[in-house]
Amino acid sequence: MSFESHCYLLRTTPGTFAAAKADCSGRGAHLVVLGSDGRNEVSFAAENDFVWALTGMTDVWIGATDGRQSNQAGNGTPYSWVNGEILLYDRWGAGEPDNGSCGDSCWEHCAFMSSEMAGAWNDRQCEQPLGYICEWFAPPM
Repeated sequence: MSFESHCYLLRTTPGTFAAAKADCSGRGAHLVVLGSDGRNEVSFAAENDFVWALTGMTDVWIGATDGRQSNQAGNGTPYSWVNGEILLYDRWGAGEPDNGSCGDSCWEHCAFMSSEMAGAWNDRQCEQPLGYICEWFAPPM
């Protein structure tokens, strides 16, 4: 599927955030980046809606992380995109990202589109398996 000169591939086989990132990279792509670089909020929202529709309304990794390891507590480190873009616009669900904890040894540091939140973003432990979307720049025509 394509949107604004980018191509997208939904991968339904669940993988960890790292595995999803590696699979996309191996395909010459990256985990989907809902980029705001050079865009206005309307264009950003249109891409977010396009990607949400592409997911089939299921939970999928998106390429945003705060870069911390699961054994590191959340400290408010801002999220950024895996391709280095700054995250200017977002669609975090209410109260997210919250760096939720599963005890004293793991925290949430990776972003996904949430089916429970109708496509709003949430954070989750990076080791949990989810589907994901790879993204490429389409070649010029």
